[in-house]
Amino acid sequence: MYWIFLLNVFLLPLFTLINPLYLYKLGKRAYIERKEKKGEKNNMTQMEANKLYEGPNIDMPKKYSGIIRLMLFATFYAPAIPFALIFTLLGLTLWYWADKVKF
Repeated sequence: MYWIFLLNVFLLPLFTLINPLYLYKLGKRAYIERKEKKGEKNNMTQMEANKLYEGPNIDMPKKYSGIIRLMLFATFYAPAIPFALIFTLLGLTLWYWADKVKF
């Protein structure tokens, strides 16, 4: 149970930061900006450019359910695992900063 608890606390914020599709979009954006600095023409339409420069999609129900699951998990196992509340507080702090850095 200890390892499952630690994985829930630390991997959920990590998965918030690492989104392969958004990282691909950032790489494509950097490539296009590098081409424009060299003076090469860009054949994108305005709609494609707007879509490329959009921020990441925010799935609020998924975020709320993850936070509630983490808190319920901690309150359920707190009598058996006393450090559960401390790790939950750390996990919520990591999740906050991961969201703040990403969005």
